Amino acid sequence: MMSHPAVLTGRIMRLIAERLKSEVRSGRTILVITHDRELIESCCDNIVEVEKQSS
Repeated sequence: MMSHPAVLTGRIMRLIAERLKSEVRSGRTILVITHDRELIESCCDNIVEVEKQSS
């Protein structure tokens, strides 16, 4: 589990994406919860989007 700091550079985001892909290649299942659509699209095979419903 990791929590991200307020500001991540593009370089750091690419390193995180590569690490996530590496973990998946080694057989691990990774659950990523984030608001960063670019990160998700760059490293995830399956995406589930949850939207808040209005009351």
